[in-house]
Amino acid sequence: MKKFLAVLALAVAALTGAAEAADNITINAGTAGYAAQTTLRSRDRGGAHSQVIVVEDGAVADRFLKVNADGSQDVNILGTVTVGTHAVTQSGTWNFGLTPADVVGSTVALNALNACAQVALAGQNGASYEVASGTLAGTVKPQISLNNGTSWSDTFFVDPVSGRTAATRVYTNPNPAEQLHIGWFGSATHARVCVSLFTSGTANGTLRATTTRPFITVYENGTSLVGFRSAASTNGNRLKASPGTLYGFCVVNTNASPRWVTFYNNTNNPPVPGTDTVYGAPWLIPGNASGAGICPPLPADGIDFSVGIGVGIHTAIGGTGNTAVDEVTFNAMIR
Repeated sequence: MKKFLAVLALAVAALTGAAEAADNITINAGTAGYAAQTTLRSRDRGGAHSQVIVVEDGAVADRFLKVNADGSQDVNILGTVTVGTHAVTQSGTWNFGLTPADVVGSTVALNALNACAQVALAGQNGASYEVASGTLAGTVKPQISLNNGTSWSDTFFVDPVSGRTAATRVYTNPNPAEQLHIGWFGSATHARVCVSLFTSGTANGTLRATTTRPFITVYENGTSLVGFRSAASTNGNRLKASPGTLYGFCVVNTNASPRWVTFYNNTNNPPVPGTDTVYGAPWLIPGNASGAGICPPLPADGIDFSVGIGVGIHTAIGGTGNTAVDEVTFNAMIR
């Protein structure tokens, strides 16, 4: 930087006492304190006599100090710049482009009941879970903490390809290597995946805090957009674990046979179609291999759920009968 300032002073002197046509001044090799070749260039911009000064280090092509005609400056310096303690005064607007790095938690052997792999989100927006192939036979579940790991709440996995959600993941020996997103609503400080049922074996699990979330949550007057695709099940899904309001929903069925949607006013995770009490009556989704669906109109102030909001999608009106994978798509607006 000392070299840059010295050459800049030379540049100002040269421009003050010289004609405004473009000139180059090269500091000779061997000059004390300078690189093998340091070039000063003054440029006459469009006959308007607005000068641009560029100090370039010929030994390193992308190291420079540039003073623009409008008085702004561009600086590109290689290596480490150490700045002592100084007061900083802002004049004008500062623009910063930052790409935060992922935060990777410690790899943990999932080999016992309540063994957990976790990560501090550290201001990141999302989290992902990766398990290596192993011999684990058991069930794992994702959880989040809102208070730095003091207490934990169950949440859900999101398949990165299909978008399907699940409250747990069941492994049999040998377990496959896989990656899943961890989904939640609102903010959180930590995420983890724990062994909730253990039979035998082990597999290494790792969590990563990421800059992105596995889905987009849209807030409009406090409402959220939630959705999933059907699995080979009756698709019990908890949409909200506390009292809330359903403002609208749309369901599309690509099977030639009709399907049924049921809602549940409980906090079961997940609700169990065919066993839990249905809230209201089942909704029929027409069948059509090319796609058919419903987006029924609801009251302007929505339908209130006093305990929690759950949903199921199945082939029989009574809540039984598994759907096929990805044949039904469900979306809802809740608060």
